Amino acid sequence: MTSFRFIYANFPNPTLSKSKISARLASFRRGLLATQKGWERPLNEDGTPDPQKWLDLSDDIRLSLAEQRKIDSRAERISDRHAASTGLQHLRMDDMRLCCTNPMRDSSCESSMVAVWYE
Repeated sequence: MTSFRFIYANFPNPTLSKSKISARLASFRRGLLATQKGWERPLNEDGTPDPQKWLDLSDDIRLSLAEQRKIDSRAERISDRHAASTGLQHLRMDDMRLCCTNPMRDSSCESSMVAVWYE
């Protein structure tokens, strides 16, 4: 007879991957540097700030290698801590992939229960 083991865990948030966190932190740092340099935020016709033009303008700023390493290190720590907080860190990568890509998972609900079965 097949036994089912249930664990209660949260699914990992895909927006908290190392690369996405690193990109967001780098964008934020470039924005801070642009503000420190005295660059004005571009405005729309109605006088509100235009975030897309600001991103385009701040993308011209290059971060130093030391800053980029620091950002990558911080992003890795954030991502690792999030992964550890999900309750799935004890699983092998194959089991983790099975749980997180399970077609039975209802993506419309915020269920925190994960069923892992062994044959």
